[in-house]
Amino acid sequence: LTPTEVETIKEKLTTQAVPVLDALSGERDAGAYSNEADAREPNWRTTFFGTNYPRLKQVKRRYDPEGLFIVTAGVGSEDWDRDARCRL
Repeated sequence: LTPTEVETIKEKLTTQAVPVLDALSGERDAGAYSNEADAREPNWRTTFFGTNYPRLKQVKRRYDPEGLFIVTAGVGSEDWDRDARCRL
């Protein structure tokens, strides 16, 4: 597959498959394990962390004040670009 084809597949998963799975769960914010989920999940803070996100962000600031330990769709990742290469 070409990189463009891979991106097309990822986009379809995010925009077409994930909403179907959300509907099947029967709950609006059913949650997910981040290692089993779509890293491009548009509502990742709520889906992966729920109401705990603000507190987790505080803890991260305390123990990682430079914000260097990041993962895609992880606490604090919104402070970096999509590829986690540059701080926003």
